[in-house]
Amino acid sequence: MVYADLSPYEYCLPIALPDVLNVGWLDGSSSFSRGVVSPRLLEKLTAMLDAWPAGAGFFDARFNLVRGGHACAVCGMSGFHNPYVGACELLVPDREAGHYFVAPSLVVHYLSEHAYQPPAGFVDAVMRVDMQRPFDAQAIYDALVATQPPD
Repeated sequence: MVYADLSPYEYCLPIALPDVLNVGWLDGSSSFSRGVVSPRLLEKLTAMLDAWPAGAGFFDARFNLVRGGHACAVCGMSGFHNPYVGACELLVPDREAGHYFVAPSLVVHYLSEHAYQPPAGFVDAVMRVDMQRPFDAQAIYDALVATQPPD
């Protein structure tokens, strides 16, 4: 599935969610921005992917977890060291702009192996995330979907 960076998020939904933007939905047949990847960005996204829910007050940016996982649509790699890579999506709050970014968890692989250069607003939002602050991506996503009009 390919979505342009900063396009409205509508993956498996009848209509796009307001104030939710796509980042990092790549495939092997579409071009994408490449550049030098900040090690701090990669570390932060990996930490967000690895954060383990520990009850009330936890930070968890993962949502739409699936059993199994997806291979990289760019190079075909699968069987990643981290079991969440290819098996969920990440919801990144941008509190300053008042919206969210959604990236497939494969974004970590796209950054490290394909030099994918995400939009600056996404990078800034990731770096501003306070993982000590409670955040439940699945609950937020479910609430956003619940506000959609019926089909």
